[in-house]
Amino acid sequence: MGRKTQGLWEEEGKHEVYSANVFYNNTFEIAKSDPTLLQAFAEYFTKIQLTTLVLTAMEGLTDSRAKVSLAAAQLMSGVMKERGRDMIKIEEVVEGILERLNLQLEPSTKEETLRAMCLLAGNNTHIVVPMLLNRPLPWNRTNLALWNVFGTRRETTINVLQLLIGILENLHSKEETREMAFQPVAVACALCEMLSGSLCQEAIQELYPRLLLAVLSHLYWVIEQNAPQKMVVYSKDGGPGSKSKPFDPTSCALEAVKLVLLAAAYDGVVTYANQHCCWDLLSCPKFYYIGIMDLTSGIVKNCEPAILHRILNLVRNLLYSFDDRRKILARTFYAQLLWHRSVAQTLGQDFSGNLIRWIKEPNLIMKEVGLRGISNLALHPGQSESLKSLVPFLRDFLKSEVRVTVQAVKSLRNIICHGQGEDTKVVFSSISKQLCPLINDVWA
Repeated sequence: MGRKTQGLWEEEGKHEVYSANVFYNNTFEIAKSDPTLLQAFAEYFTKIQLTTLVLTAMEGLTDSRAKVSLAAAQLMSGVMKERGRDMIKIEEVVEGILERLNLQLEPSTKEETLRAMCLLAGNNTHIVVPMLLNRPLPWNRTNLALWNVFGTRRETTINVLQLLIGILENLHSKEETREMAFQPVAVACALCEMLSGSLCQEAIQELYPRLLLAVLSHLYWVIEQNAPQKMVVYSKDGGPGSKSKPFDPTSCALEAVKLVLLAAAYDGVVTYANQHCCWDLLSCPKFYYIGIMDLTSGIVKNCEPAILHRILNLVRNLLYSFDDRRKILARTFYAQLLWHRSVAQTLGQDFSGNLIRWIKEPNLIMKEVGLRGISNLALHPGQSESLKSLVPFLRDFLKSEVRVTVQAVKSLRNIICHGQGEDTKVVFSSISKQLCPLINDVWA
């Protein structure tokens, strides 16, 4: 048996002491014969030795002998898996790997090198990810391959997605210039590649509502910038024999929204959105909120109640945000989520109080969204009775702008149709005179 003393191994009955330096000084020879043996001794290396080990292995990636180049890549990925957090000179390592990935590496060596970068990014996310985001758009195949591999390992996927979400949330909330910011557009490109054929469905579902809201908020910001359609920021590989598809900032953001839904296994929402022309609505600043209403309808129809409540918990914190884009996004989600009974029956929520406050605001979109929420709330048992007191107030909206008037009529209809008792007849009689001109206009 042997015993370990201060990082050294001493064999009983012998005076020789074996240090990790013995292995470190013969790094490459050992790596060629057995990379796993060297990985096992990596825990005894200092941070400087560890980094030098990776930099030395990096030189072997371009070796003409396939076995040697693969051993170098395996050594790098093994060390990064075991002690990736202890690496120093991360920027130098990233630049060195990128330089070599842009060369013609052996396929197996390239695959293992990408895996090494995935492990490095998972352990050093705040250094690696900004470096990759800052590279000029559109990215070449090497950069795209890196973002793609980040979606193959759960820990890396979660760490990278959290950072990307944070960038979208923080940058857009502080954005004051009319010039299009580079980094959030790059984030959308990164998401498009990460979520294409992602192998980490559970990781994406874990972050799903927050990720979806961040990307939808980014989309709203992009369409308001009115970016040129010829501005290519991302190219999606069309596969063997077909051309790659170019994306401008708006189409890239839309693609990211679709991929978030698909990667989280909510294909039904995408199908619903396709059938209801949601993508066209979401691409237009004027009709964006209507697109959100329709998309939310698809979510209500296709997602389990637990997801709806997670979305509700997120948007209610943004209902009175100082950022108008987030406020419109949150309120529209909130109002349309009330279409689902389990949401409308959530305890401790002042749904009607919020909706009434919004229809009192001068903004016509807020009036329409608030009335939509009241219309949805009135669909559920017990709610129409409590909303009857609003009828005199809602009558005033029958002479408003067309879309507001339509929502007011729907709200009154649902309150009446889902109410009970003689009071319902009285309520209908009280608004019938005002409804007649509207009916006549339709028939005319």
